Amino acid sequence: MKDIKLFTIGYNEELADKVGKSLGVKVSELEIDHFADGEILVKLLDDVKDKDVFVIGSIAKPSNESLMELLIFVNAARNNGAKSIHIITPYMGYSRQDRVAKPGEPITSQLVAEMISYSGASSFVTFDIHTTKTIEYFKIPARNVSSCDIFANYYKELLKEKHIDLKDVVIVSPDHGSYNRASELSKLMEGTSFAIISKYRPAHNVAKSIKLDGDVNGKYAIIFDDIMDTANTLKGAMELLKQNGAKDIFIGATHGVFSEGSIERIKDASDIVVTDSIASIHKEVKKISLSDKIVNLIKEM
Repeated sequence: MKDIKLFTIGYNEELADKVGKSLGVKVSELEIDHFADGEILVKLLDDVKDKDVFVIGSIAKPSNESLMELLIFVNAARNNGAKSIHIITPYMGYSRQDRVAKPGEPITSQLVAEMISYSGASSFVTFDIHTTKTIEYFKIPARNVSSCDIFANYYKELLKEKHIDLKDVVIVSPDHGSYNRASELSKLMEGTSFAIISKYRPAHNVAKSIKLDGDVNGKYAIIFDDIMDTANTLKGAMELLKQNGAKDIFIGATHGVFSEGSIERIKDASDIVVTDSIASIHKEVKKISLSDKIVNLIKEM
């Protein structure tokens, strides 16, 4: 791996360090300055000429700064002679704005995909993007990678420790948007059953669960989603599952955005787990790492 350079932008330092150690590559240093007017300067402190450059950087809070830092990094790498520039974005902010839901709204995921495509990047990888439609907006090779396998391994170990049989477990999709992810997790955990919750949104960031399809009575329910943000959806899902006789509730999601008050809304869950796609510190939340999957992706490129 002597011809590669590994960088990280935003707040993925811990994840990047794990990847670097597995690859035997030191994470290269950057200098990032934020000027008084809000403009950003990203300066590479390592030579990238004729090197294959990999940058790990989530577009996460503060999303606008994270996005601009990423784009400016690509520009700096390109202008300093990088052979190729591969973006690994564990969490892609703006991916929830993937369609015009109401007149006058933008398709921001398309805009961001096109900005990245025209920045000079060679390829783009993300994990469990909110809707796969966004991948189609890229003009460079782009890929969405599932993390369901690492969640399946996590839950198999957890349930084994708790002496819970898989036949007593139901995987729950909290809405139709998470159907494919939750269904994939259920298949990987052979023996579990499956349920889905229907909901409607009266306003942005406000969700109301309305119907449960599936039997959770006397079962251990695992609610599996792509993003934990306000946790309003998850709170409503937990209430509905309890009303329908769920014995216990676990919650898992790939991306822990965790807006203010979110943890309080789901504090009654017996287990809460996310990946390290977004750097956050909440003692109530467990983390599983994407590092091994990222290492394999880099080795494949």
